[in-house]
Formats: sequence, C-alpha cells, structure tokens
Amino acid sequence: MDVKHYVITTRPVKLVQVPDVPDQYWYESDENSDSESAVPYFRCGQYTDNNGTADAPFFFDPQGEDADYPATPALIGASQQQPKGGSLEMLTNLFTELDEEGKDLLIFMFGYNNGLVKEYSHIMNIHNNYINSGNTNIGRLLMITWPSQCFGEYNQKLGIVGTLGKLIDKITGKEIPSKTPEQISSDAGITGDALSVFLLKLNTFVANRYATGTRPKIHFIVQSMANHILDQCFLNLCSLHLNTQVDNLMDNLMLTSPDIRNDVFQQGPGYRQSTAMAKKAFVVFSRQDPILKLADAVHPIPGATRLGLTGPSTGTILPDNTTTLEVVQTDFRPSPVDFNHRYFEYNPEVIQEYAAVFKGGVVEAVVNA
Repeated sequence: MDVKHYVITTRPVKLVQVPDVPDQYWYESDENSDSESAVPYFRCGQYTDNNGTADAPFFFDPQGEDADYPATPALIGASQQQPKGGSLEMLTNLFTELDEEGKDLLIFMFGYNNGLVKEYSHIMNIHNNYINSGNTNIGRLLMITWPSQCFGEYNQKLGIVGTLGKLIDKITGKEIPSKTPEQISSDAGITGDALSVFLLKLNTFVANRYATGTRPKIHFIVQSMANHILDQCFLNLCSLHLNTQVDNLMDNLMLTSPDIRNDVFQQGPGYRQSTAMAKKAFVVFSRQDPILKLADAVHPIPGATRLGLTGPSTGTILPDNTTTLEVVQTDFRPSPVDFNHRYFEYNPEVIQEYAAVFKGGVVEAVVNA
C-alpha cells in the first residue's frame, strides 16, 4: 500500500505540470536548482512512498500561498498565521490521515549539502527506521527542505572544489552548484523566517482542530546546520513577541548533531526559546562526529566549538525541559561518514534511543553506539 508523506520547501524548484493531472505540480529533478537562493516562503507538497521508493512530490499550491507576503517581521500579522491555500490543504490531509490511523507525526529538517537525491534518501531512511520497523507510533513524516546542496564553505577551504567538482561533473554530467558561506547563511536565515510563519500556522491549525480531544503527538528532529534555521526562526518570533504562541506545540524536540556554537544557549533568546516549543527537548551530540570535527578545523567558531561535538559549553544552564544525550560511537565507521554524523538514520542503537523518546520510554543519558 502506498504511504503518503509531506514536504514544505524554500527551494526555488522548477515546477512542471503533470499530464492529465491539472492541479498537481511536481519537482523537476534538477540538482542545479540549489544554486539559486531560498525563496522567503514555503511551498507545501506531498510525497508518495511507492513500494519503497519516494516519488517526487506534487504541490498543493505551486505558486506558494505567501509568495506576496514573505516572512519578514513587519508582515507576520494575524491573517498570515491562519493556514490557507496549500498549507491548509496539506495540514487537513495530513491530520485527517493521522486521526484515522491513530498515528503520530515526525517533522524532520536537514542541514548543509543535501540535494534532491539525498532528500529522497532521508525520507526513506526515516520511514524504514521509525515507521516500517514498528518501533514507534509514527505514521507520517513532514520534511522541511531548503537549497543546501552545494560545494561550498568546507569544500572551498579544503581546496577540493576545482578537482573533485570537475570529476563529479564529468561522471554525472551535472554541475553541482557552489555557494559562499555568506550565501548558505542567507539561505538558512530566509528559511528560518519562513519556518516561523509555518509554525504559527501549524499551531493555529492544531489548536482549532483539537480544541477538545487529544491530538496526535508531534516530534521534531533538527539536524546539523538546520539548527541555525531554528535559531533564526525563534529570533524572529521573539522579536515579535510571538514565540510563546507555539509553546508545547511539539512533544519532543531532538536537536541532533547541531552545527552551531556550543555556547548558543547563552548567546540570545532564539535557540534557548526554541526548546519551549516542546514538552521535552534533547541536545544530541557525539565527540566522534567527523563532519563537525572537519567543520571545526576548516571553519572554527571564535571562542567556541560545535554544540553537536561537545555538548553545551561549561557553565551552561539548560532550560528545565532540556537534557543532553551523548552518542559514544564505539562502532565508528570511516565510510560512509554520514553514519557517524546522521547517526539517528544509520546507527541501530541511536535509532532505538530515538524510538524510546518518541514512545515516552526511558532514555539513557549516554548511548554507546
């Protein structure tokens, strides 16, 4: 049986009309779309898991319902917090399916250097590990995507863009886009502003639909550089004094291998206030993470290191609902490196721990993986 999953994206995708399906639009599989900047609003779409493969998503509102009202602080008014158009159709379909099946929702937002092909692998890995496995009550996924696929910040500093990039171009026949650190940071910021609008819409929808009765649980995994997006999202909400509107919207928030400074909880209101979005929040880190070690080597943070590499800095007092989860990787694998950075997708012990969180079970402070 086909299983539907959902996506919201700031990727400036090319949209093509599907023959004989007048109101459905699909991604065009074009990695080069990530060479463009993020758009300041989300398009809402739907995947279908077709016998173990993720079909490209179609979009409920291909133009983007907020295209004329981008997510800037001056424009997030009451009307923009109401789901309409694509977001209303998507959320209605999504929560109707969850209600009918008695299932929960998992939201996932990935970090740097994930194009369309990796996007599909993410959603299928998560589907297999947390739905097909039967180890949780999760029934649907909502993927948050942004134009992060590129040879950029780290690769440029290592001096491999020219050689490796040309080799990959020759093999694939495609040119993988290159972005500067400033462009990547800008795309993350734009996506963060758009996310602040979506969270307000999601909160409005859930509050209205479940004014009485019990809603499905909602879990949120924020991985690697996506933690910058979350930080920007809540800086935006805090500046508008709207952050408390999404308090306890999520049941669990998994801040996973965060590629953000380890003293971020002491730096400002954004990241710290993001944890209030969930009943429970977890900072998940690994001192053996090779991607974050590389990041620290080629793009060091003045006066700090990566939160996903060391955990919170000394002296940090975490919010009451927030705890740390250290992944000690005893089964370290040199290849693929993603095994040691996206351990929630690849490492069986970590997957088991995340499943325990989602089921409300006992969680260990340290996972020997």
